[in-house]
Amino acid sequence: MCEMCRRSPCHPRCPNADPPKVIGQCVQCGQDLTADYTYYSDADGNLYCSKECALDYIGVTEEEYDE
Repeated sequence: MCEMCRRSPCHPRCPNADPPKVIGQCVQCGQDLTADYTYYSDADGNLYCSKECALDYIGVTEEEYDE
C-alpha cells in the first residue's frame, strides 16, 4: 500500500503512480494519447485527441447557408 495515497495500486493523481500508458499520438497536433482519456479515430485508423483536431485534419468547416 502506498504511504501517500493509501491505495494499492496508487491513485492516478498520486506522485508515486506509474505514468499513464501512451497509446498513440494525435495526427493533427502531436499530443500523446493515454488510456485515461477519450480519443477519436477515423476510418483510416488515424487517432485524434479531440473532435476539433479530427475536423481540422479532415478539413471539415462549419458554414452558414447564405442565399
